[in-house]
Amino acid sequence: MAANTPPSATEGAIAMRNPSSPSGERNEAHFRIEELFFSRTDDRGVIRSGNSVFQRVSHYSWDDLIGAPHKLIRHPDMPKAVFYLLWETIKSGRPIGAYVKNRAKTGQYYWVFAIVTPIDGGFLSVRLKPSSTLFPAVEGEYRKLRQAELADDLAADISGPALLARLGDLGWRNYAAFQARAAVAETCARDKALHGSVGDAGCAMGRILEMSAANLDEAKSVLRLCEKLKYTAINLSIHSSKDAAHRQLFNVISSNFARVCDMLKAQVVDFIASAEDVSDRIHEGLFLLIVARIQTEIVSLFRDEHVEDGTELDQTREAELLTAQSHDYSDRARDSLHDMQARVRAFQWRCDEMKEHVGALGVTGDVGLIETARLDRSGSVSFQLLEETARVQEAMDVALKGIVERNTALERAIDVASTYDRPRPVRAAPPGPIKLKKAG
Repeated sequence: MAANTPPSATEGAIAMRNPSSPSGERNEAHFRIEELFFSRTDDRGVIRSGNSVFQRVSHYSWDDLIGAPHKLIRHPDMPKAVFYLLWETIKSGRPIGAYVKNRAKTGQYYWVFAIVTPIDGGFLSVRLKPSSTLFPAVEGEYRKLRQAELADDLAADISGPALLARLGDLGWRNYAAFQARAAVAETCARDKALHGSVGDAGCAMGRILEMSAANLDEAKSVLRLCEKLKYTAINLSIHSSKDAAHRQLFNVISSNFARVCDMLKAQVVDFIASAEDVSDRIHEGLFLLIVARIQTEIVSLFRDEHVEDGTELDQTREAELLTAQSHDYSDRARDSLHDMQARVRAFQWRCDEMKEHVGALGVTGDVGLIETARLDRSGSVSFQLLEETARVQEAMDVALKGIVERNTALERAIDVASTYDRPRPVRAAPPGPIKLKKAG
């Protein structure tokens, strides 16, 4: 599930073709890229409502759907692990985004990227058509995982952690990192298909993810460099002790060097924790921003749907539930963006603090080099070790400067991305009529 940028596509080219499937079905139940659909369930997962696109794509009548468990549309190709993670997340009160393969009453399949959130009395799932370059990789991973589940008769609570472990193998820090990247990829691919461009806010979200990942990598490289310094300091102390003529001088140099290294090492732990904290907040904030955007759009689409005379759907009440949910997540997204900015600034302070310690390390190393050269010992092991510390210090300084520059760019990008919860106009085809029994 490698992270990829959204592909260039038109509506006609976006329909995804299913590779060979263990269940053997061949036909896809199509829906258009501009369409979104939702279903609302109670807290047991029993369907209580939905929109016309949901009913049309599933090929079930509303009599079939209302009061039925949502697993009615579950496809046998879907790994149990995905639903395990989904239920564990939403039962804890948190939203989740996941790729899901569903099966219509006709036996046809349809893929969605589902954004599932807790709502008053149950759960709300809003789905869009997956069209990013990340999606085919997900299909392949799901297929392998499902085959393993069937071959080894894996229970969901075993398969779920296996999925998380696989994400780790593929370079994802956790599921939240994956779902943020997937949500950005899918919404940006959809925007490009509908509008011809991703838009400034969408581009900003992509840059935020890239810069956050680069900062975390650079922070970890500083940790590795710090470990390298630790062993260099030990070797410097050992070789300095062997120089009887200048032992006192080199003991002072090595002692100062060890002291600065210890200070630096103590700071690195907090530095890495701060980098990871920023990464986690960015993943959470961007995902909430997309949740707010998609939920705002589904409200607009649902209000425009035509309800046939004689149906028992309370469309006004349903729209009010959706609107309240969208406002709630817009508020959450806004708060999360403010928190992201604050965490980036806190990380910037950590970077400045680290730069001071690295600068002190450089001064200590320079003094050692000058004194060693003055004593005409530029070819000694101690001199070579001091030269190595200078190279490491320079690499640390370069890494920290890169982080500082990206942090400044991150703050600007977050400001631009903050507008993403405002949907761009979509010229959608006229929606079909709703035929629905009264929502519970």
